[in-house]
Amino acid sequence: MGPGWAPGRACQGRGDPLKWRHCSDKDFAMFRLLLCALTLLPFAAMAQDRFSVPLGSEVLIGQYTGWTSKCAVRRTTVKVLDKPSLGTIKLRRAKVAVPKTATVGDLPSDCIGKLLRGVHIYYLADQGQTGRDEVTFRLQYQGVSGSSTRRVIVTVR
Repeated sequence: MGPGWAPGRACQGRGDPLKWRHCSDKDFAMFRLLLCALTLLPFAAMAQDRFSVPLGSEVLIGQYTGWTSKCAVRRTTVKVLDKPSLGTIKLRRAKVAVPKTATVGDLPSDCIGKLLRGVHIYYLADQGQTGRDEVTFRLQYQGVSGSSTRRVIVTVR
């Protein structure tokens, strides 16, 4: 905010933008609310899941597919942003049922439950190390603006 935006400084008139007046705390109430909401946005946008896996085993940590309004498949791209330290990630093509909720875009109700080509994401726990591990990945669907970021916490036991 510049020097003209602080309370007690000059603000544009509410009815006439050519008239100036002193700013008050009320002038900044909506700005403060918006600023607070924007600081929480990155945390709300990243979904988080938790899994447990025995040493040397694998666990399915996600299954995703994309679809059109006519329930045709959309290509799903998975980008691993933060790799796990106690295991590896494997992506496998698979048939995935359209879920009841969409992570990005709209969800036509007649698509729910249909099997479409998608991707399964597996976490494979390395031998010899136990503990807490994390992986973060981004999902992007062909022809859909926006993406979905997922953070998965895996306990290797």
